[in-house]
Amino acid sequence: MTELANYITESGRTPMFWSDVISQEPEVYHLLPKNLICLHWIMRQMFHRSV
Repeated sequence: MTELANYITESGRTPMFWSDVISQEPEVYHLLPKNLICLHWIMRQMFHRSV
């Protein structure tokens, strides 16, 4: 992950990842490169119920 994040940064871009990728293993947050941006999102089921 660090190598990829550095490559992206060196290319003039900002590395980002979705929070659900790591949410199951919060103990490894400290291992992530500091130049990553975590994108938090919540997926909700949407449905239409006919009456």
